[in-house]
Amino acid sequence: MLALLVPLAGLPAQTPQSAQERAREEARAEGELERIRSELRELAEAQQRLEGQRSSASQALREADAAVGTAVRGLRDTEAGIATQEGRLRELEAEASALETRLSGQREALAALVRSAYALGRHEQLKLLLAQDRIGDLARVLAYHRYVQEDRSERIRGLLDELQVLAELSEQVRERRTALAASQLRQQQQLAELEAQRGERAGVVAELEARHQAGAERIAALGRDQEALGKLLEQLRDVLADVPRQLDDATPLSQRRGQLPWPLMVRGWWPSAGRCPTAGRPRAG
Repeated sequence: MLALLVPLAGLPAQTPQSAQERAREEARAEGELERIRSELRELAEAQQRLEGQRSSASQALREADAAVGTAVRGLRDTEAGIATQEGRLRELEAEASALETRLSGQREALAALVRSAYALGRHEQLKLLLAQDRIGDLARVLAYHRYVQEDRSERIRGLLDELQVLAELSEQVRERRTALAASQLRQQQQLAELEAQRGERAGVVAELEARHQAGAERIAALGRDQEALGKLLEQLRDVLADVPRQLDDATPLSQRRGQLPWPLMVRGWWPSAGRCPTAGRPRAG
């Protein structure tokens, strides 16, 4: 197309051959202009289709963003649940440890009490053989020891029950934590898939944006070419309109000096200036 945009000035006069060349140039320019217009129409239709595709792709990307956001929040909730269960499990383990310590103390105390009662009983039985009047005192002492032993035994049973409850609670917490860990793994996999889908949709949007931008730039370039061709055609038509019909005969151009109209401008020279810089002499006629 740029080859058609040649200077129209610079010729001192139009000959039949140059008039025909200008006509052919005008025809080529008109053909090129029609080609540009056709391409512009096609590009406009393509841009319209791209607009629809870009809108759909952008909507899909927004949906993917929302899905990823929901998955991220769900995963964070699960992780928070796991942290809570781990904290609860640590608390139960601490309680169980404290109960184990208390239980160990109660058992040791009970063992000491049993040993003391046994030793006391044997010692008092020896005294009983020597002093029958101490039987009542021995009975009272042994009854006290039995009472203390029963109290210790009751405390031990209570501690064992508490430990059993703590063990059951700990098992429930571990099961809950295991379930949350499995859910966490599934959510992580789902999030990875959603992020991959989002990446694909973002790539589609980026590709459509690039194609749309390239189409817009092509339309702008063709618009400039169309404007330039329009100006060229206008100039060609102006020049051809000034060519007299007598040029079609065989009269030599040298014999028509003074009979031809001057062009509007010849390489920057206006008729009112009185001289033609390229000719180097005053205007004839």
